[in-house]
Amino acid sequence: MVLLSILCFLLFLLLIVLSIVHLFKKTGKAKWMFLSSIGSLVICIALVVSNALTLVSSPPDATQPNGQLEPEKKEIVENPSTINLSEFNRLKMGMSYDQATDIIGGYGEVLSEGEAEGTPFHTIVYQYEGEGSLGANANLMFQGGKLTNKAQYGLK
Repeated sequence: MVLLSILCFLLFLLLIVLSIVHLFKKTGKAKWMFLSSIGSLVICIALVVSNALTLVSSPPDATQPNGQLEPEKKEIVENPSTINLSEFNRLKMGMSYDQATDIIGGYGEVLSEGEAEGTPFHTIVYQYEGEGSLGANANLMFQGGKLTNKAQYGLK
């Protein structure tokens, strides 16, 4: 796939050069060559994006460089670490962070943290990327280890 992307980009460069040559020679083929080069560029971009999405969605290698298996944190395989509206609605006030991550299927990013850990007022706000519209997300606030507030935007 990468080789195809490189070849497509080289074709784009070749067509641009040919369109410039035809423009100076005034053969009437410059417009066709330029449009062909734009088409080649669009295909090249599509191949690069497709390749990037494939790399992002492929699971990471489970072994370390020395060949040993990494220790498992939690078995969260089927469910992506993003949150959808159904998962958001299943979250109930008073749940622990572990119970919430079991529902969501992943760990959120810490947005803020206050008070000393282990105290009843220790507060952490986590943000999750959402499934849905552009910018969809959810924020969960845990105080004293329990869910006390939840908010979402654009989840589906």
